[in-house]
Amino acid sequence: MDAKKEYKEYLKKIVNLDEKELAKFFNCSEEAIYVGEINEETDNFTTIPYKVIIGDVNLANNMEIDDLGELKIVFGNVTLGGWGKIPSNVDSLGKLECIVGNFDCSFSTLTDLGELKYVDGDAIFEDSNTNGFGKLKYVGKDLIIKSKSINYSLNNIEYVGRNLDINGDEHIHDFGKLKYVGKDLIADYSALDRLDPDDAEERISKIEYIGGKVVRTNAKHR
Repeated sequence: MDAKKEYKEYLKKIVNLDEKELAKFFNCSEEAIYVGEINEETDNFTTIPYKVIIGDVNLANNMEIDDLGELKIVFGNVTLGGWGKIPSNVDSLGKLECIVGNFDCSFSTLTDLGELKYVDGDAIFEDSNTNGFGKLKYVGKDLIIKSKSINYSLNNIEYVGRNLDINGDEHIHDFGKLKYVGKDLIADYSALDRLDPDDAEERISKIEYIGGKVVRTNAKHR
């Protein structure tokens, strides 16, 4: 099953469930489901005590929370850092599998994506310490990678719904299992040509679908 179909089927099972039904689906109590935002003012625990959060999780500027605990899904955005913000103390996403919103770990201390498989919106890795993409396979909108710590491959990522932007990231030069880019693929020549300039086009050709253009900034070969 392709990544998009897998995600859509997963989402279909849970998107219209009420809190009682969500508790049954995720095998937890209703008290483990939280409706509201976790943010910089949340200071009554260091480990998130919920399995499901319906609302945004914004841990930038939050110095208290350092562990996502048993959290499996967030129906909202997850933010761990950002320009001009104090990064969160979370270094692993742990058991978090799905973000039904945007994910931003820019300028954060996050190193491990844990069990994360699906991001419904944008996924932004700018000046991130993340050491790889782990099990992540689906990004519904833009995937932006500008990080010197990430390894050379997109690993298991199969689907990017809009733009794939690895411009300025010299570490990404292998597309892994990538099959679909909805709009543009934007990459610095140093990423595309890192292994072998003559092999760059061959690696791009293995991506089954690119809906827009291949934009090679500072390209040696056009």
